[in-house]
Amino acid sequence: MSNKLFRIEVIQAEFDQLYNKYNDAFDVQTSGKVHILYYMSDGLLYSLWKYAYAQRLSRKSLLSLFDLVPLEGVEMFTIFYFIERLKELDVEIEGIHFSEKIYKSYCPHEHKALVEYIEKKPDDIFSKSLNNLFRNKATFEDINGIFGAEEILPNNLKFNLKGLIEFTEFSPNPSDKNLQPVRHYIENYIKAFIEDLLSSHELNNFYKFDRQKEIFLNNIKHDVNDYGLRFVFRQGKEVCVPKRTMVSIGEDKGYLFIHTLVALETLHLYQVGDIMIVDMDTPPEKQTNDYKIKIYGTEKLQREIDSIKFDNLVQDNKSRRPIPSIANDPPIHKIEIVSGRLKVDGLKESLDKISHTKKETDKPKFPYKLPAGTTWEAITMKFENNENIYIQVKQYKHTASYKELGLVGRGKNPNPSELWAFLKVLSQVNGELTIKDTQAKDKYKKQKELLAKALQSYFSLDYDPFYPYHSSTEKQGNSYKIKITLIPLQSNNSKCTTAAEEDDDLGVEEYLKEQAPQVNEE
Repeated sequence: MSNKLFRIEVIQAEFDQLYNKYNDAFDVQTSGKVHILYYMSDGLLYSLWKYAYAQRLSRKSLLSLFDLVPLEGVEMFTIFYFIERLKELDVEIEGIHFSEKIYKSYCPHEHKALVEYIEKKPDDIFSKSLNNLFRNKATFEDINGIFGAEEILPNNLKFNLKGLIEFTEFSPNPSDKNLQPVRHYIENYIKAFIEDLLSSHELNNFYKFDRQKEIFLNNIKHDVNDYGLRFVFRQGKEVCVPKRTMVSIGEDKGYLFIHTLVALETLHLYQVGDIMIVDMDTPPEKQTNDYKIKIYGTEKLQREIDSIKFDNLVQDNKSRRPIPSIANDPPIHKIEIVSGRLKVDGLKESLDKISHTKKETDKPKFPYKLPAGTTWEAITMKFENNENIYIQVKQYKHTASYKELGLVGRGKNPNPSELWAFLKVLSQVNGELTIKDTQAKDKYKKQKELLAKALQSYFSLDYDPFYPYHSSTEKQGNSYKIKITLIPLQSNNSKCTTAAEEDDDLGVEEYLKEQAPQVNEE
């Protein structure tokens, strides 16, 4: 191989142009440092954006922390990451307001648990900050002391501060000092997103902006054509994507709905007049779990809609879901008589398919039809005894046995299966199980997969009831964490209470060895 020498000459004007372009992808300068901008979660952007433009995006005189919680994610982690980002930008929440009387009347059990914690540990930062909040004298430092204390909190409190999040309110009109840095940060970030200049912390791929834009416009095209340029767009967790596929907000990392919503507003396709998940003017039984977005479109939006190809997104007016392909259904080609006997091509395959479908429909189901958009997070299950569990999904209530759930062992008089035991264990550890032993992890991975299938079948929900195993915006660390709220069997034995406060004294491994020594291979 011959060695070759190359002479490189920098054309200064073009170099400066490229340098300036990529320099824009860097973060806001804080404390004299410059950082590359990385993709943030869709949920964190929602929180920051709604905070920065609360006057326009909310109709409330006081904003609550709950108003900043996105469609996906866990409330505690959402607020934690939001506060951490404000601290990085040297921004503080102003005008914090809290009524302990109202909070106690709506959330008596949560309030009691917090009061007991303060009495037990009066000198730690969480207790001191909480005392200030209860006296309606909390500062931003106190809010950080409460929602940034995730590591020191016991398990029975760590993920049970929903009421505190809902009733902690603050001013939607902060001073420029605590507003402009967030707006400037979002502007720089969205500019980098539009130009495909963001980097990823993890091994995730994100669609290029043109693809994000294509998916978004395909989903609002019906609304623009039906209602004009001023309409309310509803986006649930499931998103229609061209080519007859689906993605789920928070589950599919490629599509970033909130990013694209903000970016297209930046490009003057529309202005968002309001965005919410919970509509306070709608009765609880009629609430839908989706983003509700008031959009004021421009002529530029109309031109974009008119120019895009619909791309075979076949939808009906109600569900707007792709119509499933039936190309793989076995056809009946012909009927003929062979040796005096009637022969039907494809009959056996069709009967096998019908038999399989009947087996699926014969499986036990939740007795109520759940509204479209129902999520796993909306489901609460409480163990009543060793064989029955109470289920509540919004206004629907039902008590089911392990047999009805399909969690039955084998034999003529089957006992509860290993999956029922696994569900009980999850309820005792606040729905999250960390397995350190590698061999045990592989075994419980199988249990988790089988339990997920059983729950999906029972509730007729077609996505995973567990969060991803690895650390994510919804949870910290590697663990099996279920999205359903599980409440363990109440007993006089104080072991459960003690267990909730200890890291490794839960007796989980011992319980699993006794109750679920083997994986049910199906």
